[in-house]
Amino acid sequence: MPKGLDARFFLALLMSSLALANVADAAPAKARTPAPAAAPAAPEPGWALAKRSDGVALSYGLAGAEPVIAFACGPRVGDVAIRVFIEPGKTKIDESQSFSLTIGGVRSSFAGTVAQDPASGGTMLAVTVASRNPMFTALQGPGGMRIEGKGFAKIVPLKSMGEKLRQLLASCKKG
Repeated sequence: MPKGLDARFFLALLMSSLALANVADAAPAKARTPAPAAAPAAPEPGWALAKRSDGVALSYGLAGAEPVIAFACGPRVGDVAIRVFIEPGKTKIDESQSFSLTIGGVRSSFAGTVAQDPASGGTMLAVTVASRNPMFTALQGPGGMRIEGKGFAKIVPLKSMGEKLRQLLASCKKG
């Protein structure tokens, strides 16, 4: 190999190693730069228990928004009202429409009535069942609940619901 090529090769190797050394020296300085602040986490839906003068309500959804599903009862009435909120315009008020709740592979079907929620003005399917319905025992377990009706299906996690549901049911029991 000619001597001139050796010198150019050596010079190129030396320059690239110096460039790498400069990058390596700069890397620790860059690592000391504080990380940008993380964006605030988006709110997540959850279970909320509300005690009111006319009874207790347990709902799942985003705080301040219309819930996905709600359970409510008056003190010592023995029955629980189930409300599943649906998209308006798909049904007519006072129309009958069935829906189901599936928990742990067990499906409970209901003949609901389409109604307007007086609080939010939204459209909901409403049904009232006995507080001793075995479905309420299944709701206290882990996993999720699948809500199905005409033209919709929703899945709601049961996490963090157990104690709140026990409080709701305790207030519903007939005295």
